[in-house]
Amino acid sequence: MFKNMKLGTQLGSGFAAVILLLVIVSATAYWGLTGAFDGFTEYRRLARANARVASLQETMLSTRLAVRSFISDPSDQTAQDYRQSFGAMMAALKEQQENMGKNQERLKKVDTIGEQAAKYDAAFAQFVALHKQQEEVEARQAEMGVATRKMVTQMIEVVAKENNTEAAVLAGQIQESLMIGRLAAVRLRQSHKAADFEAAKKEIQVEAGDLAKTLRQKTENAEVQKLLDQFDKESNVYVTLVTTLFDLIQKSDALIATLKQIGSAVAKVTDELKTSYVEDQNALGPQVQQAALLR
Repeated sequence: MFKNMKLGTQLGSGFAAVILLLVIVSATAYWGLTGAFDGFTEYRRLARANARVASLQETMLSTRLAVRSFISDPSDQTAQDYRQSFGAMMAALKEQQENMGKNQERLKKVDTIGEQAAKYDAAFAQFVALHKQQEEVEARQAEMGVATRKMVTQMIEVVAKENNTEAAVLAGQIQESLMIGRLAAVRLRQSHKAADFEAAKKEIQVEAGDLAKTLRQKTENAEVQKLLDQFDKESNVYVTLVTTLFDLIQKSDALIATLKQIGSAVAKVTDELKTSYVEDQNALGPQVQQAALLR
C-alpha cells in the first residue's frame, strides 16, 4: 500500500511537473510573441510616419514650385495654383501633427515646420501685393513717358517754326536724353540693377533737366516756356515713379530671397525628421526579425 501510494505520488508529481513546464513554455511563448507583435506594430507605425513625412515633402516641393511659377509668370492662375499647393501642404502637416506620438525632438521639428510655413505664406502674400503695386507703377510710368515724349516733340516743332536753330538743337537733345532715360527705366524692370536706375534718373533729372534750363535762356517764346514748365513737372513725376519702381523691385527681390531661405530651411528640417524615422526603423528591423526567429 505504501509503495503504491509512493508510486501514485511520483506519478502525480510527474504530471504536475509536466503541466508546470507547459505553463512555463506557454507563458514564455506568449510573452515572446507579444514582444514580437509589439515590435511589428511599432515598425509599422514608424513606416506609416515615414510615409506621412514623404507626403509632406511632396506637397512642400509642389508649393515651392508654385512660388517659382508665380515669380516667372505672375497671374491669377499661378496665384491660385500656389493656394492649392499650400493648402495641401498644410493638410499634410496637420496629419503629421496629429500622429506624432510623444517624441519631443520630433514634436519640436514639426512645430518648427509649422512656424516656418506660416512665415512662408506671409512672405508670399507680401510678394503678391508688391507685384500688384509694381504693375500699377509701371503702367503709370508708361503713360507719363509717352506724354512727356509728345510734349518734347511739340517743343521741337514750336522752336523749329521760329527758325531758332540753337533752341531746336537743345530741344532735340532733351528728347534724346529723355529716350535714353526711358530705355534705362524699361531695362530696370528686367535687370533689377541699381546701375539702370541711376542711369534713368541721371538722363532725365540731370541731363535733360540741365538742357531744359539752357533752352529757357535761348528762347523767350511763351509757348516754349509753358512747355518747359510742364516738362519740369512731369519729368520729376516720372523720376519719382522710377524711384518707387526701384524700391518695389528691391523689396520684391528681398522677399524672393526670404522665400528661398525659408523653403530650404523647412526642407532641411523635414529631411531630418524623415531620417529620424528611418534610423528607428533600421534599428528596430533586425530586433523584430531576431525575435520572430527565436519564437
